[in-house]
Amino acid sequence: MAFLFSISEALEEWAVTRSRRGLRAVLSLVPDTARVRRGATTVEIVSGELSVGDRIVLWAGDRLPTDGVVVEGHSSVDVSAVTGEPMPVDVELGSVMLAGSINGGGLLEIEATAPTADSTLARVVRAVEEA
Repeated sequence: MAFLFSISEALEEWAVTRSRRGLRAVLSLVPDTARVRRGATTVEIVSGELSVGDRIVLWAGDRLPTDGVVVEGHSSVDVSAVTGEPMPVDVELGSVMLAGSINGGGLLEIEATAPTADSTLARVVRAVEEA
């Protein structure tokens, strides 16, 4: 019996460690910094300082740090890391975007609809941690 219990504890520890690694990988989808429009200029700030209403400037290849709505531009966006959708999604004025999405082509300006800590991606990670 003791042998079976030790095996089950080892398997549980392995599963927990693997889950933690997966959560870290999900959190790595959020970039450390973001370009934000302040008046006529664009400044780079820490992603954690984003607030609702900030206008994020997303160049080709950039990853979105929080959820938002496209207010300027159009492009195709890779959302595979977030939703599993294998094909790029076209976005234009008014399109909703999720944190972790990667801009594929054009220049986008996105109005943040949530702080980085309350993005859809962050809520998913919290829900998994709590479970």
